Amino acid sequence: MYLNFESGSYEFDGSRGGRAKNVIPGTHTARLSTLTGIPGGTLRLGKLHSEKQQDTFGDDEIAIVVEGQKLGKTINIEQGQRKPIRKTIQFTGNARIRLYEEDFPDSDDYLGQHKLKPRADKDVLSFKGHGAHYRLSYSVR
Repeated sequence: MYLNFESGSYEFDGSRGGRAKNVIPGTHTARLSTLTGIPGGTLRLGKLHSEKQQDTFGDDEIAIVVEGQKLGKTINIEQGQRKPIRKTIQFTGNARIRLYEEDFPDSDDYLGQHKLKPRADKDVLSFKGHGAHYRLSYSVR
């Protein structure tokens, strides 16, 4: 783990306005295994199951977003299908998972969200919104 703050640059040294309050000189390093104050975990996404799709015609195009980042490509899925996700995400704090059904060129349909805490857990999340119902299996360690 590397910690770096540009408090020594001219933007923060006081020559152009205010000086940084907590100057951190140089780069600090530490082995990640020695840092115990950062709660987090590993999120593993299993399968996405479409119990009821949102679109009337064709497949739904599902986007999975974890902590504001879209995971890979959109998943094309129709009602009754199960699709493997097989994504692993490291997170700190809590992990927020959101599902969207993409509707280009219209705005995407928000299907819901869940917040997972860093603890050993394995379950299935249910997302219901805009007439759709999806289930997503996961595990957290």
